[in-house]
Amino acid sequence: MGRTVARQLEGEGVAFVVVDRLEELEDQMAQDGVTYMVGDPSDETVLRAAGILRARGLVSAIDNDADSVFVTLAAKALNPDIYIVARASTENAAQALYNAGANRVISPYVNSGRDMAHQVLHRRVVDAIDVTVPGMQPMVVEELQVEEGSNLIDSALGAAIGKAIALAVRRTDGEVITSPQEDLVLRQGDLLVLLGDREALRPLEGTSGSAPTSRGPYLHDPGRGPGSRRPPGAN
Repeated sequence: MGRTVARQLEGEGVAFVVVDRLEELEDQMAQDGVTYMVGDPSDETVLRAAGILRARGLVSAIDNDADSVFVTLAAKALNPDIYIVARASTENAAQALYNAGANRVISPYVNSGRDMAHQVLHRRVVDAIDVTVPGMQPMVVEELQVEEGSNLIDSALGAAIGKAIALAVRRTDGEVITSPQEDLVLRQGDLLVLLGDREALRPLEGTSGSAPTSRGPYLHDPGRGPGSRRPPGAN
């Protein structure tokens, strides 16, 4: 994950420093051409040397939740204004990271599991993003396709989406209508980008297609689960 973050930052033209305690990754980081330090990222001396005092943000991609909490605490102590995005393997760890001062927490295993369940239960939803902020009601951004035979065809947008908020509509010819008006007439093939809670969006998921979809039973193959081997890449 850390290597992917580094590539994304590099593509955005952002200056950054990778800090990793594993000496065996030094050759890989050198080959990647990134600026790096080998050291303990929870050590204040190492963080200072990496430029934590002037940094705008920190990504903690460590695969050990306890270590990630220590890094977050140390970084916030040195630079209270820094924006921290941290990785967590469980929901409990995510809360601990928020308590330590993280601004956003990403839980790859939890999020992937939710996405897989959401896809099998809501087959007409093209994509969905959970928007969760501590202390606020969870919201979802969904992309919903208006399929052939849908009850939404020829309906006014405002009447069709109810309590949901339409962020954009993409027509089949590629036209993107941002902040669409309520009287916009929906067509077959339209892609709706909607914001709302799950209760507001659920009725729309059943009207965007041509026929009801069976809701079960579902088979779950847990597989072998995540292995213990550390993935290649910098933290």
